[in-house]
Amino acid sequence: MECRGVCLVAVLSLAVIAISSSAIIYRLLYARGVGPETVTFWRLALSVPILLALAGRVPRPGAWCKYSAVGGVALAVHFVSWFLSLERTSVAVSTTLVSTYPLFTLFIGRSMGEPVTRVTVLGVGITFMGIAVTSLAAGLSEGDPLGPIMALVGSISGALYFSMGKLARQSANTFDYAVITYATAMLVAFAIATVRGAALHIADGETLLLLLAMTAGPMLAGHTAINYLLGYGRLTVITASTLGEPVGATLLAMGLLGEYPPIAAYLGMGITLTGIGMLLVEENRLGARRRE
Repeated sequence: MECRGVCLVAVLSLAVIAISSSAIIYRLLYARGVGPETVTFWRLALSVPILLALAGRVPRPGAWCKYSAVGGVALAVHFVSWFLSLERTSVAVSTTLVSTYPLFTLFIGRSMGEPVTRVTVLGVGITFMGIAVTSLAAGLSEGDPLGPIMALVGSISGALYFSMGKLARQSANTFDYAVITYATAMLVAFAIATVRGAALHIADGETLLLLLAMTAGPMLAGHTAINYLLGYGRLTVITASTLGEPVGATLLAMGLLGEYPPIAAYLGMGITLTGIGMLLVEENRLGARRRE
């Protein structure tokens, strides 16, 4: 069943809400002594058997698996580098910078033959203006300067991951692509943890519950929903719409972690959401034109 119009907006909105909690859950895990490699490994290791159980079958490999392999490596790098960033700077700054991957997917999508209209470019520009205001308001200079750098590494690897997903979803269904990509990323995370000497054991039940929350929300309801939508919407629009994550994460950080950004950051959030709205309206317009 195709996902268009209201369906696309609804699923994408739920996905953005889900991934917005990722930074908060990681902060809670980090406070318990759980590091980036461990969180990355377990959110993937728990996702794969859940997807297999829900589908009741194993994936059917195809020529698209090469995209899953590259996407899996990129996904592991994306998670580890971003989590390292969250240890070194605020939630607002880290999530804002790591969400800049639409800057890269805009050009990648164009190279794939996707239509990039003036409204799309304007929407992306307004969205980036919003996250720039939010970042500057929150203060990019706060904390360890390595924090913003690691967030940008997460952004570039995230763009590669979503781009591979777009290519794979042209011939693979969501389940097959997600299982193989997540399994590949899990193995890469295991390798990174081994090299860095990170412990992968789960210390207690509370830590397990937080890892399950990370799996159910940001991973399954968030990333898997986005991978589903990559089969129906334009790469640029789907990835740019996830720029709502910094807004959601910042609001959650205010309520749960007591991190309150300056007043100007709220202006940035409003600009960001305006840009996302433009992109979604334009995607619906192009979708209606394709169906005529």
